[in-house]
Formats: sequence, C-alpha cells, structure tokens
Amino acid sequence: MLRRHSILFFQLAILLVIIASLVLIVWSSLYQTNMMIAIAIMIVLGVLVGMMVPSILIGWLIIALTTLGSAILLLGYVVVAAPIKLALLFTFPVIASVTLVAREMITGWGWLDKNRSEIQSYAAHYDPVTKLLTRYNAVKLYEKCMVYIHDREEVNLWTNITAIHWTHSTQFQQFHEQEYNQMLQEIARVLKVDRLPSEMLYYLGNATFMIISHELSDKVLKQLNDQTKNLLGAIEINGAPAQYKWGTQKIDRKNVEHFMNFEKIDRHLQREMETDIVTEYLKGNMIDG
Repeated sequence: MLRRHSILFFQLAILLVIIASLVLIVWSSLYQTNMMIAIAIMIVLGVLVGMMVPSILIGWLIIALTTLGSAILLLGYVVVAAPIKLALLFTFPVIASVTLVAREMITGWGWLDKNRSEIQSYAAHYDPVTKLLTRYNAVKLYEKCMVYIHDREEVNLWTNITAIHWTHSTQFQQFHEQEYNQMLQEIARVLKVDRLPSEMLYYLGNATFMIISHELSDKVLKQLNDQTKNLLGAIEINGAPAQYKWGTQKIDRKNVEHFMNFEKIDRHLQREMETDIVTEYLKGNMIDG
C-alpha cells in the first residue's frame, strides 16, 4: 500500500512540475519576451539542480539564491511588475524542491532492483491468487520422487499424481476476471482444508491443480478424491455447480521408467481428464435416458 501511494505521489509531483512550468511560461509571456526566457531558465535550472545536486546542498542553494534574489528584486530598483518579481523569486526553489521529491521517490524504488531476484523467485514459486506452489515446484518434486522410486529397488515405493481442471474456465475468465480469481481461491481453499497434510498441492496454471500423494492405498486415495469431488461440486458458478475434469495415475516400480519426465505424466493426465469428462457426459445421458 505504501509503495502504491509513493508511485501516486511521484506521478503527481511530475505532473505538478509540468503544469507549473507551462503555466509560468505562458503567464510570463503576457508581460515581456525576456521575462518568459528568464522564467524558462529558472525552470530548467530548478529541474537540473533537483535531479543532480545532493539534497543537503539544494537546501543551502535555495536559501542563498532566494536571499540574493530578494535583495536584487525587492530591495533594488528593478523595473519589473511585482507578480513577475515573485515568479522569478520562487520559480527556482519550488521547481527544484518538487523535482527533488520526485527524485527521492525514484531512488526509493531501488528496492525493486536490489530485490529483483527475490521477487522473481517468489513469483516462480508461488501463485499470487491461489497462494499455492506453482508448476516449477511440481516439476522439481515430481522428478526427484521418480528418481528415488527408480533407484530404490529394495524398497516398495509409489506415488499418486492427481490433476484437477476446472472446465469452461477460459470462457468464464474472459468475461468475469474477478469472479474467476475468486473461484480459483475457493478451489484452493477446499484442497488445503480437505487433503491430507502429507500431500503436496500445486497450481499449474490455466485453472489446473495437481496433488502429489505419497504411498496412499488405493482405498484411501479413492475416499479422499470422492470427498474432494463432493466439496468442489458444491461450489456454484452463476447458480450452477462448477464442473471439473479429473486425472489420476499411480506410479511405482512397474511403470516409473515410463513417467520419469514430468511432461510425460502431464500429457498422460491431460488425456485422462479428457476421458473423464467424456465418461461423465455419457453417464449423464444414460441417467437422463
């Protein structure tokens, strides 16, 4: 919130400098051409000093020049209208001060460059909407698990990979961006509450979630998935239950070599999910018939 306000203040400061400069130049041109040139020079000097001179020196420079200008314009005999005298006197300190404020704000944004690697790392690891780990993390853990299962011949290890995709999400996102994000958050909330603490949850993008479950029996996994289906099915979109595609694959010593690469399991689950939606459609027709 603070950084957002800083950006707004910076934009206002720049806008103020531009508007004030234009107003002063146009207004001074109504008197004499040389007055307009003098005002323009004060503006340029104010911008240059505000951008290049250290803030401490700017303070002393403004005090010195304002005092000197006051002595020349106000105490001396200068045939210039009083408004122009005041404009000449205050243009430089005001423009320099506002430019200094804008410069300090730009300097304050240095945290973006200093922490760019941390920001990029966070963006790669966590989805800001669902607050779940992303595809990058899923790939790392999955391939590490496959290597472990493959290399430990003496141990009977297995992993279940489950993918859940919210159908029709692309069309919904095009017209309801905010509701789309709220739906993703609701799905993520259900998974966080319903799934076992030992299971790993990921958001792969495109309204697709992945669950990596280690060494769960087929019975337990089925119970968990059935319960999750019921909870997700209770979520409504525009008054109707949301629809999902599911894909699940158990990987053990028998088939681990076929699924060593994440892209292979990803394509396999995509086919499983397409088959799942077709099966559900045929079941619905049989029930209606």
